[in-house]
Amino acid sequence: MADDPGDSPTAKGNDPPEVVTLLRSDRAEAARAEYSQVCNNFRTLTDIRFKLLGLLPAGTAAGLLWLEKEPQPHEGLVSILGFLTALAALIYNARNDQLYNELVGRAATLERELRLVDGAFAMRPGSWLSFGFVRVKHDVAVGMIYLASIAAWLTAVLASRPQALDTAFARIDASALGRLTRLLTPFGRAFVASLVVVGVSYCLAAWWKGKREGKMRSAARDAVDEAKTWLFGVKTDQRDAVPHLTVLLDGRKAKRKASGRLAWYAKQKQIDVPQAVVEALTTADRPLAEAEKVAAAAVVVSMVADQGLQWVLDCYTNRRGELKESDVMSPDLKKEAITCEAILALLSDAEVAKVSRVEDAPRLIEGDEYVDLEHPAAGVRQVHEKSPRASHALARSAVSEATWAKIVAAVGR
Repeated sequence: MADDPGDSPTAKGNDPPEVVTLLRSDRAEAARAEYSQVCNNFRTLTDIRFKLLGLLPAGTAAGLLWLEKEPQPHEGLVSILGFLTALAALIYNARNDQLYNELVGRAATLERELRLVDGAFAMRPGSWLSFGFVRVKHDVAVGMIYLASIAAWLTAVLASRPQALDTAFARIDASALGRLTRLLTPFGRAFVASLVVVGVSYCLAAWWKGKREGKMRSAARDAVDEAKTWLFGVKTDQRDAVPHLTVLLDGRKAKRKASGRLAWYAKQKQIDVPQAVVEALTTADRPLAEAEKVAAAAVVVSMVADQGLQWVLDCYTNRRGELKESDVMSPDLKKEAITCEAILALLSDAEVAKVSRVEDAPRLIEGDEYVDLEHPAAGVRQVHEKSPRASHALARSAVSEATWAKIVAAVGR
């Protein structure tokens, strides 16, 4: 609940903001100009990517050959500098990839808005070729080059500290692996160690990236739902959206940024939304008026969370199919999907045994709360004098308070 309902636009007596739809005629010229600039930025980032791809492996090879021919007194420090430089280039390229993908998505959106249905970006073919576990994709090839350069510099770093490397390998027991490592030269050990470190780091980074992206998509959808409710008067506290927006912002002071920006947008009297966005959101299940509210909420989430509007909308509608079906169901549909088995799965074994025995089941009296296991989507009910008696009722008194809280969270009241 809100600590201070006065923070809410509806609590202050203000009307919900007016959603102003920008017509295509007002947007056409601006969209063409933006499309041209997006294409220029796309070419610039592509040029930067190819320059880095050429310079990094060449610089790595040159640096390692120089160290090999003319051993330096500070060879370890030079190797560490090369390793950190390659790692920094990888991080820089990862950020460039984010911008690159956003430009491709934005160009595709503009092409659809300008009715270029067969545009180069809107109809860009996906990756369709793979060799075993290696897919033919830009990011795979680029990643291989960066990881090879990092592994090369890490090998040089480890080879410059043979004593530390010998100590690490000495801890391997007298297994087949241990006997194999003793056959390797110091350089070979450094090479094997660097491959293991880089490989494990890459797998962990890929796992974390996938987990983070999934969490952000779910947070974006939930943030739009929350923003829609307080923008148009269903709720009285916009701060319910803060946790979701904090996930999208990430980093230090993310919660403070989300709270401050939301407070500012709560005072706005007008939200501008492109007509093309409203048209894309309008479906048989989502009429025009509802589509305008979703679009306005998505615009606010996009501006507060520093994320692209199309990305936010794709998360909300699951246009790209990247969210699980359960994550994109509305609260009402989620309730309808709840089954008797799902409710019973929340109970402990002792509670299941208790409600299964008719003689042990508590008798319902007026005022008792219960859930009808034949119609759990109806939510928590209360016994009244004239209310019909459910034949398969799960009474609140039959379970613990902790279990009942889980049931209420699942079916609602």
